[in-house]
Amino acid sequence: MLLDVKISGAPHLLPGVTTQEIHAYRQRVARPVAELAGYFTGEGHILDEARITQHLFPPLDADIFLSHSSVDGDKAIALAIVLERLGLKVFVDSCVWGNVYDLLKRVDDLRSQKVGGSDAYFYQMTRRTSASVYMVLNAALHRMIDHCEMLLFLDTSSTRVGDVMKDDSCLASPWIFSELRFATQVARRGCVRHTVVSMDNYRDLVSPPQPVIRFSNPGNRHTLPWSTLQGVLHEAKLLPPTTDRDIRVQTVLDEIYRQLDLTPFERHLLGWTGREMEVCGKAGKGRWPR
Repeated sequence: MLLDVKISGAPHLLPGVTTQEIHAYRQRVARPVAELAGYFTGEGHILDEARITQHLFPPLDADIFLSHSSVDGDKAIALAIVLERLGLKVFVDSCVWGNVYDLLKRVDDLRSQKVGGSDAYFYQMTRRTSASVYMVLNAALHRMIDHCEMLLFLDTSSTRVGDVMKDDSCLASPWIFSELRFATQVARRGCVRHTVVSMDNYRDLVSPPQPVIRFSNPGNRHTLPWSTLQGVLHEAKLLPPTTDRDIRVQTVLDEIYRQLDLTPFERHLLGWTGREMEVCGKAGKGRWPR
């Protein structure tokens, strides 16, 4: 991973994306749980992490990891659709949550004893399977973050516990906490850049109530107002078509990076030196380089 960025001030609904498109996106990326026998190894008593990961988390060469609250699922998918229209590949974390919960329910139905014919399970028998399946999910999410160039965190009131606590800086989701914490600790890697150009130059070059647990917010290294991101995405739609996906993706991502106050080390990871660093410095946050 190269950068992690918090998106603030996103609207309730993203214009230009229909509910039909959001539904179609969910259907396209869905990875339904297979027959449980395929996840067990040995004599059928041991869950195989590798088999679960291979099926529920297929290899995806994503550019962006999109982290968000489960309440903002449609909003996150709408943003992913907008980004994919520009040629970027996006991994939406919530698209695998349901699969993991479905897997856990089916494993408990098969392996855990129920209490007197009710729908309740014995706690001692379910906590181990829960911990194991959640660890599989957590490890897979961390691996995906590490492989993506950028993590985008869709920050809304739904991600925090401000409705029940005076301190609204704390997170309500253990998954978001884990993703953001990992993003602050993962090694930063530079990205190969064929050339660094602005979008202007690109046009010339190319055609029920649950218990609340509060988690400390690890934070993000950068914050980008939604209005600024929206401006970048609007300009990107005006780019001419091209068959070279790498150049188009690089151009869009670099234009997002130019809106951030990058450190010298981050610019070094991007390979921005000399003229490129000067252009970025003149552009400043929220302004287009000319």
